[in-house]
Amino acid sequence: MNSFVFKTDELKKSGGFKGSLKADVKEFTNTFIRGKLKEIFVSFSISIGDNTFFIEGEIKATAFFECSRCLKEIELTLVDYFEDTIESLAEEIDIKPIIKETLSMMEPLRTVCKSKCDETLLDKYAQAEKKQKESPFSILKKEIKKEK
Repeated sequence: MNSFVFKTDELKKSGGFKGSLKADVKEFTNTFIRGKLKEIFVSFSISIGDNTFFIEGEIKATAFFECSRCLKEIELTLVDYFEDTIESLAEEIDIKPIIKETLSMMEPLRTVCKSKCDETLLDKYAQAEKKQKESPFSILKKEIKKEK
């Protein structure tokens, strides 16, 4: 049985749901573009309204990323909250898409291992590469100098 799917008639009988679970990382492997998930904990509740179910909760995920400055692997803990409303006409409520969307929004745009990380490392590599490449216009410069 999928731990993210709830039968609406059972939710109505029990008056909702409140709980937490450790999610299987394999179910969310392609959620991050640059990072790799280590573990995911989800705490949530499902409340019953007149014609809707209100879902709210918290996701705490640990993931590995690459430092944007020195390229070392770092481990980050990310925390975010989610909420959603679903009409009670459905037979089942699947909260996996809500969790996946929230996780994807949690991925940091830029990761840094420490505040004083040597950000000049990438610049040094870029400058060395620039020095090695010869400008495509250098041949024209040589020809112009010959004509003078």
